[in-house]
Amino acid sequence: MFEFNEMNRRSEALEDAIDRRISSMNGLIEDGGRGQQNNATKRPQFEKLDRELTEQFGELSSIYQQMSSYVEVNRHADWMSTALHHKLQRHADCIRDFQVQYKRVRDTASAILDREFLFAKIKEDKSEPKMGGNRASAHDYYLQESTHISFTDRLLDEQLGMANATKENLTRQRLSMNNIRARMFEIAQKFPMVNNVLQKIQRRKRQDAVVLGLTISVCIFVLYLFW
Repeated sequence: MFEFNEMNRRSEALEDAIDRRISSMNGLIEDGGRGQQNNATKRPQFEKLDRELTEQFGELSSIYQQMSSYVEVNRHADWMSTALHHKLQRHADCIRDFQVQYKRVRDTASAILDREFLFAKIKEDKSEPKMGGNRASAHDYYLQESTHISFTDRLLDEQLGMANATKENLTRQRLSMNNIRARMFEIAQKFPMVNNVLQKIQRRKRQDAVVLGLTISVCIFVLYLFW
């Protein structure tokens, strides 16, 4: 029990540190890239926060795996309670939420810093005497492409998030249906009359499916002949 509490304390401390660093990274872009700091100052801060967050996520995932193994090994112990399982689940939810938030903030910050860098290059090019060619136009094109790619990445992330949520929902529904099916099977085994009713319902559903299939086939055949 003491070992679990110690791992729980370390996990909470790491979660607080990750939350602060994500907020700091978000602070680099909260004004839309129009802050007092220039790109040369923000970029090293961004890269430093990115490295630290990557290391902390790795350490937090390692502690979570140790906690999971500890709970699994001691699942039959007298002191094991539902509260410990809830704590473990809460840490898993925090890790998932922090990773989603971190990826979104990191991608946004990277796109804004890239855009600031391109703007700075455009200003430098405009301040220089033109020797033929149009480098500013090339930078404008790169800027548009960078913005388009960032927007596409955000759309893909949103679509993947929706797909994962749908997948989890379908998994929960499938588990619920399996539990209901198992419960109905137990009831049918105990009560023969209920079993007979269920078998009649299943036969009727199969008959309806056959009739519906034949009807659709006939309709398609008729349309094919007279269309």
